[in-house]
Amino acid sequence: MHSQELLLLFDSVRRHAEIAIIYSGDPDDSKHVLYRSVNPRNWKSYKDVAGNIASALMSLGFKKIHLMEEGAGLAAELKKKRIQYAWLNTAGVQGFDAVGHCAALLQSLGIPYVGHLPLQTALMDDKEIFKQFLTGAGFRTAPFVTWHPRQNGSPQSKEMFYQKLNNILPWHSGKCVVKPASGRASQHVYVANKPAEVLELVQHVYSETGNKVLIEQFLSGKEYCISVMGSLIQEDSSQGPNWMTRHQSPFCFGQFERVLDKDSDIFTSMDVRPISKNVVHFLDPIHNGKVIRELNHIAKSIYTRLGLHGLIRLDLRMDAAGRMHVLEANPKPDLKAPEQGVSSLVAMGIEQIGLDYNELIRQLFLQSLDYQLSYTVVPTQLSWMHGEIEAQWRKRKALL
Repeated sequence: MHSQELLLLFDSVRRHAEIAIIYSGDPDDSKHVLYRSVNPRNWKSYKDVAGNIASALMSLGFKKIHLMEEGAGLAAELKKKRIQYAWLNTAGVQGFDAVGHCAALLQSLGIPYVGHLPLQTALMDDKEIFKQFLTGAGFRTAPFVTWHPRQNGSPQSKEMFYQKLNNILPWHSGKCVVKPASGRASQHVYVANKPAEVLELVQHVYSETGNKVLIEQFLSGKEYCISVMGSLIQEDSSQGPNWMTRHQSPFCFGQFERVLDKDSDIFTSMDVRPISKNVVHFLDPIHNGKVIRELNHIAKSIYTRLGLHGLIRLDLRMDAAGRMHVLEANPKPDLKAPEQGVSSLVAMGIEQIGLDYNELIRQLFLQSLDYQLSYTVVPTQLSWMHGEIEAQWRKRKALL
């Protein structure tokens, strides 16, 4: 799509489209589910952040914004409100791979949205599968094994598990990390100091999540994070009126070193220690240039290999030799707007490079619109937008 056409289309969406901001419905509310089941990923509504996104969109000139809950009645509500575009700020209601459920629903309904494809989301949220992708693609990640009672419940399988654990996880550091294979906010993450502690910890994590448990080698170096999204789309008046320039590569920002609590080997859950400038160290391009370049290279490479177009955050950590390893990817990083000293890693990263929260939301919507029209949406789905574009072009020509 030409840059001028994208600007006109964005303006049409702002003025005319019915937009849904979707957050997670409560699985304990019977209106959202037929039967209550397990949710391996610790549930959160994300309603407050959905409100932040809605406020930003309204500040940007969007006229018709609806907050909606993901759940059993979502499809009917989307139809009732005649929703034409959506923003996914949900990680699901319940069940396995819940973070990809809403994306799959919108794909089947034909509603374009801001967010990843269902497969991309589920792959990144499943830490075991994502680490298998990393290994196959040549990225360093901490050596790991997984545990589940179905595979590791018998005395024979327990012995095989310990043998595999000892073979894959060298104990020269005396530690390994036990955590859910799908989770958020660093919840239910523990450090085992010796092999004998592992089984008790994995059973505890399983009791909380009902899902497989990941055990990985503890890396003793510094921990980092980085955010990456699609290439920036910015106005360029030098090319003429209503012209926009797309940068050629994914855009990296928010390169931080995580600040660990005193006497803690791992990052504390954001539900316990809210995100603020006290929990990260801002990397300086002059003194930390080498680390920033390495983080950018890894982030851009993973982003490109996965064929992404939305926003993700990567968590990484160095080993004792200073080699960078990818720990995991967050397909739905927190988009909380800054307020009273509490923010999100994404918002702080944008602020660091001189952009505000509204511009972040604008960029994510522009990138989604550009992607949807370039790759996935057939013309009939957004025919009203194309009609609006043609009308604006005719009006502009008449004024020339």
